[in-house]
Amino acid sequence: GFKKADDTLCTAAKSIAEIITIPGYINLDFADVKTVLKDGGVAVMSAGFAKGRNRVIDAMNDALRSPLLNNNDVFQASKILFNISCSSSHELVLEETQQINKFMEQFEDRVQVVIWGISIDENLGEDLKVTMLASGFGVNDLPSMKQFHQQEENKNQAEQEETRIRRDNQIRSYYGKAGVPPRHFYCTPFVMSEADLNDDALIEKLSEEPANQRTKQ
Repeated sequence: GFKKADDTLCTAAKSIAEIITIPGYINLDFADVKTVLKDGGVAVMSAGFAKGRNRVIDAMNDALRSPLLNNNDVFQASKILFNISCSSSHELVLEETQQINKFMEQFEDRVQVVIWGISIDENLGEDLKVTMLASGFGVNDLPSMKQFHQQEENKNQAEQEETRIRRDNQIRSYYGKAGVPPRHFYCTPFVMSEADLNDDALIEKLSEEPANQRTKQ
């Protein structure tokens, strides 16, 4: 539980630090990160790795399938930032750049802001890394939030039902299975005459008797 949360936070912090500090051909900085996060509400971050001929597409798909996304669909986001990292010994070739452009075209009609960059990380060797930051989800677009609200609703309903059952059991323990019979009060207007207003005995009697039990007699 806590370890998984710590790992997630560590990955996010490390990824953001790499985005804004590692130099490259198309540099990203803190202003780009701020653009994606500002007024974006809920945000998610993930990273994907791949090597080989189709490493660009494979790494991007790996980032989209990352458990850090918690099953959230990035296509529901309004702002997305991608950073592609590779080593200088295995730089991007023209075909891979075209693959990146084609991949980004998927977001043009659905996402308001798409920012991407290319950086050099010698530690990657043959690997290529894609770091993704997405924000601007509506609360109801997140399956995890829908599930949370549904769980809260189910919990409240269960608590209400438990309270009702406990109350009914208490009533039965005191009054039997029949419970408490409904009580009906029939109100009759009590109009005092001028003589009644001067009748001290009547006024005293009325003051001692609950209003719902008063009658003309």
